[in-house]
Amino acid sequence: MSGSKGNMEVLSLEMSSIDIAVGMLYKNFLGNVGPAVRPTSVGIAITKQFGINVITLLWLSYFNDTAE
Repeated sequence: MSGSKGNMEVLSLEMSSIDIAVGMLYKNFLGNVGPAVRPTSVGIAITKQFGINVITLLWLSYFNDTAE
């Protein structure tokens, strides 16, 4: 069982890295992020521009963490 716990910790770390990377891409893509920005619209724009699928919860959690 300790092996699976270690795997979960690695997965958590990888998801955290993805979270930060996508959040930074979002922030850099938009520049000055304001409260009027619609997350779904930006996710679609990033997907079209960079060819990656943005998972809304990943970058929303990034901005919630950095706002505190």
